[in-house]
Amino acid sequence: MTTAPGTSPAPRPPAGHARLHAPGSARRATRSGRAGPAGAARLRQYDRGIPRTCSARGLEAARIGVALGRGDDGDRRVHQRPVELEVLAAFARRTDALMLALDSSDDAILRQRLQRLGTPVVMMEREFSGGWDAVLTDHAGGAHAATRHLLGLGHRRIALITASADVRPGAQRVLGYTRAFAEAKREMPAGLVRCGSFDSDFAFREASSLLSPRDPPTAIIAGGIQLLAGVLRAAGLHRVAIPSRLSVVSCGDTDLAQLASPPVTVARWDVKAVGRAAAEAVLRRLDATSDAAPVRVMLESELVLRASCAAPAAGPRSRAR
Repeated sequence: MTTAPGTSPAPRPPAGHARLHAPGSARRATRSGRAGPAGAARLRQYDRGIPRTCSARGLEAARIGVALGRGDDGDRRVHQRPVELEVLAAFARRTDALMLALDSSDDAILRQRLQRLGTPVVMMEREFSGGWDAVLTDHAGGAHAATRHLLGLGHRRIALITASADVRPGAQRVLGYTRAFAEAKREMPAGLVRCGSFDSDFAFREASSLLSPRDPPTAIIAGGIQLLAGVLRAAGLHRVAIPSRLSVVSCGDTDLAQLASPPVTVARWDVKAVGRAAAEAVLRRLDATSDAAPVRVMLESELVLRASCAAPAAGPRSRAR
């Protein structure tokens, strides 16, 4: 993990200075439909890092708000800004700081509303112009490493299924995928990048579509924590054996990736560390003056090789038995 130069943790605030309100509030938002399945999954993982960080700093906690995007179909994303504005207003009335992972892309209306809040804001896996702190993961590096590994095995028809390119993780994974092909001096195959959602049903639909034609991909990168389930379901439906006829890489390590047969190669990062780093950034911001320089924290991704990748086979694709 690297932090922008010139930043260091501020002195510990007195006990009770900030209280951790995030998990309960965000869970209520999840139950009311404000966060979809992908958002709920991210919340559970972030939660593990946030309370421990606050308690380690001597806080009796509960007035830090966490707002997560739905992570649903891209078609719904265009309707999310009004909901996000409503959630921001509600959180602002009862929180000392906000940690945000929004579905909407950086736009003037959201920036204006955030600036009016007068509340410290830390972006999680999002970057908005305007000078807010951000905790990010090197998703481009993870997708680049995955694509480069598959190219090294001899794959050329490599598909990427990921979130909308309007949100940072999706855009960064497309960037890393594209860069790997450029560095290998290989032409990117047409029609194999599918951007739209973090939802496993989206991955299932896209993977099924890709595996149906006469010239299917020989490898698929599931570019999001929830997407692997959909890819594996599609491979099973089409009876495509892994890895003999289809290599699979997941962006994000999960129990499913580890327990699948065969275990799945992953580009992984420490999701709990995102929560910890966001909590630390909030605490620094609460301690600091309002004009303190924004902090940009970047967490690294690493490729973990397992048994789901192999060199592409020649001839008609085999069916799983």
